[in-house]
Amino acid sequence: MTQYYLCFFKNKNPLYFFARIIEWVDKTNYSHCEIVKVVDDNWGEAISYGSVFPKSRKIKLSVFKKKYELKKAIPLVVKTEHAESVLEVLLGKPYSVAQIILAGLKILTKGYFKSLSRVKLNLSKSLICTELVGIFMQEACGLRFDISPEVLSLNDCEQIALSGLREDV
Repeated sequence: MTQYYLCFFKNKNPLYFFARIIEWVDKTNYSHCEIVKVVDDNWGEAISYGSVFPKSRKIKLSVFKKKYELKKAIPLVVKTEHAESVLEVLLGKPYSVAQIILAGLKILTKGYFKSLSRVKLNLSKSLICTELVGIFMQEACGLRFDISPEVLSLNDCEQIALSGLREDV
């Protein structure tokens, strides 16, 4: 059986200031998220799909964990037979620093500018980790949310994934 998880990670390099800024702005102990595919509960062979500089890619979770510590995993309820195809379409897209700045502004202004939640900066031509996760949760899990995937925060992703678990009960 194949299970997909929304996983949150902390960069192991304590001097990686970009990750520390994301953790500070989002008030979390992690700075990155990915979709992890686990077959027959074998985490040793799991594949992680995510967007990191310079572009989105898939990688063995065991290799990824050399630089990142897994902090949290939320099982996702997938509602399509084509979940892996959804992920494959998102691979090879350049990383978007502009989206990181926009998502940070949304968090720092605490939603004061409601229009930031609906911004579509580049229509998925470039990706950040939360956008890749958000698109997967929309397309493969059938989850609907009012925020543009392009400006999702880590907290937004977690809340959306948890709402999907509640819906499935």
